[in-house]
Amino acid sequence: MANLPTRPKSQMPLAIDAQIEIDGIGMGVLSDGTPFLTARGLARLCGIQHTSILDIANDWASNRPAITKIHSLLQTHGLTYEEPYTTVVDKGTMSHAYPDGVCLAILEYYAFEAGINRKDEALMNFRLLAGKALRDFIYTQVGYDPENHVPTQWKQFHDRMSLVYNAVPAGYFGVFKEIADMVVHLGQSGIHIDRTFVPDGSVGYIGQSIGKPLS
Repeated sequence: MANLPTRPKSQMPLAIDAQIEIDGIGMGVLSDGTPFLTARGLARLCGIQHTSILDIANDWASNRPAITKIHSLLQTHGLTYEEPYTTVVDKGTMSHAYPDGVCLAILEYYAFEAGINRKDEALMNFRLLAGKALRDFIYTQVGYDPENHVPTQWKQFHDRMSLVYNAVPAGYFGVFKEIADMVVHLGQSGIHIDRTFVPDGSVGYIGQSIGKPLS
C-alpha cells in the first residue's frame, strides 16, 4: 500500500471541546471543530465488537485486505489519514477520537464490503448517516454550532475582548486591548488564559484596564 500523506497538524494539541454518550455511543467535537466517535461508539454503530475497531487501528499501516479497502473508501472521498484516530487528553485521561471521515469509511466497509462479516446494523446506520449526516448528527447531539462556536481554550479571551471592544474612549488606554496581540500569540503557541488571568498595567501604561488619558 502506498504511503499516506501526513495529515496536517494543528498548531496546538487538540482537546475535546464537547462530548456526550447516547445509547452507548460516545461522541463529541474536538477543539478544531472535528466531530468524532469513540472506539466503542463506532463499534456499536457498526454492530461489531469493540476489539474489532482496535484491530483496525493497530493494523492501520498494514496490507490487510480490510484495511486496504477502508483506505480505498476514504480516498474515494478525497480523504487520507496517517492514523485512524486523534489522541487527546481529557481530564488527565488519554483517549482516542475517531474523526467522522474515518467512522463513515469503517461503517461503509461493514455495511457493504466485509463479506461474511457484513452487518445489517451497519447498513442501516450508514444509510442514515452517510455524507454530512453523521457530522450534523454529532453537532446536534452535543449542542455544537460550528458557525457560532468559540473553542473552549479561546473562550476566556473571546469573552473579555467582547466586554472591552470599543469600550475605551478616544484618547484613553485599555490594558487588555493593548496586550491582545500578545495573548493571541501565546494562544497559538498553546498557552491560553483562564479566569485567573489579570492584565497588568505595566505592559505599557500604569493604570486601570480603562485608565487615565494619554498625555
